Amino acid sequence: MLSGLQKTAWELGKMHCIIHIGPAKTGSTSIQSFLNLNRDRLAAQHYFYPIGESQVHRELILFCMREVAKQRPGLAKSGVQNNADLENLRPAVESTIRAWLTTAKSEGKTIILSAEGLVYRTREEVGILHDLLAEYCETFRVVTLLRRQDLSLNSKHKNMVRNFAYTKFDETDIGLKYSDALINWEEVFGAKSFHPAIFPDSGINTLPLVETFLKAAGMVLENLQDFEQPGIRNANWDGRALNLLQRINSTTKFSAGQIAPPSRKLLERAILEWFPEPKPFRMPRDHAEHICRIHAADNAAVARRYFQRDELFHNDFSMYDNSFQGEPSHEDYARLLANLADIAARKIQRPNRR
Repeated sequence: MLSGLQKTAWELGKMHCIIHIGPAKTGSTSIQSFLNLNRDRLAAQHYFYPIGESQVHRELILFCMREVAKQRPGLAKSGVQNNADLENLRPAVESTIRAWLTTAKSEGKTIILSAEGLVYRTREEVGILHDLLAEYCETFRVVTLLRRQDLSLNSKHKNMVRNFAYTKFDETDIGLKYSDALINWEEVFGAKSFHPAIFPDSGINTLPLVETFLKAAGMVLENLQDFEQPGIRNANWDGRALNLLQRINSTTKFSAGQIAPPSRKLLERAILEWFPEPKPFRMPRDHAEHICRIHAADNAAVARRYFQRDELFHNDFSMYDNSFQGEPSHEDYARLLANLADIAARKIQRPNRR
C-alpha cells in the first residue's frame, strides 16, 4: 500500500526520498538491517533500498563531507585518511549515488537512504547533499530518532570499552545537544519534510524500534508481520563484563579502534562465558540525573519546536541505583582467571592445525 505522499508523488511521475540520518546509539544498525533483510519485500511495495558499500550508506557522508576533521573507523574503511583522499574518492561516490537515484526513478519507487552520521553534518554539507538529491527527487522526508542523553551514553560506553577505551561519561558530547544538529536539516529540507521521533526507551507509550521508524518515515507496509526482523545485537554483554574490560583497558597500550589481537579475543570469550545471564550496565542514578539536567533546557526547546509539548523525554530513572551497576565482585575475578586457565589448557591439548 502506498502512503498518501508517496502515492501522490508516484502518480505525478515524481520521486519521493526518505532519508534516515541517525544519530548514533538510536538503533540505526537495526533499522538498516531491517531494510536490508527486506529489500525485495520493500521493492514489491514501491520502495527501493540501495546496496551501498555496506548496508550503511556511507557514500552519502563521503559525498557531502568537506573536511576530515577527525579520523574515524568508518572513514578508514573507505580508504580515507585525509582531505586529499576524500577529494579523490568523491567522484566515484557521487557516481554511485546517482546510479541509485536513477534506478529508483526509472522504476517509479520511493528511495530510502540511511546513514547515522548524516545528522552531524554542517548546514553547508546538508545543502550539498540536498542539491544532488533534488535533481532526482521532488519530495523528501527526513527521519531522525532522539534518545535521552543518559541512555545514549550508557549504550555508547559499551562500544567504546570494546574498542579499548578507558572512558568516563562526557555529558558535554556535542552529539547530545540535539537542537544544533536538527536545525541544519530542518532549514535545508523544510519543516514539513523533517520528522523527528523518540527512541523507544526514552518516550511514553512508544512503538517498537522498527515501527517507530516506519511511522516517522510515513511508510505504510502491507503484511508487516511477514517481514523479517533484525536480531538483538550484543545481547550477551552485561555490566560486569564491561567493567572488567574497562579496567583491563586502563593497563593496556591499545588505542581506540585498533584491531583486536588474538589474546583480546580470548579474553572476551572468557568473560562472556562467565556471564551468561546479562545484567545491563547503568551509570549511577545521580550521574544520569545530572546529565539530563545539563540538557534539560535544550531538550525542552526541541520538544516545543518539533513535538508541541514541554518535555522531550520521560523522567523515569527507576532503572538506576546510586552505584555503577554491574560492578564485578572478587568472585567474578577469580572465575575469570579460572576460565582463562581452562581455555588455555584446552588450546594446549588441541592438536595443532595446519
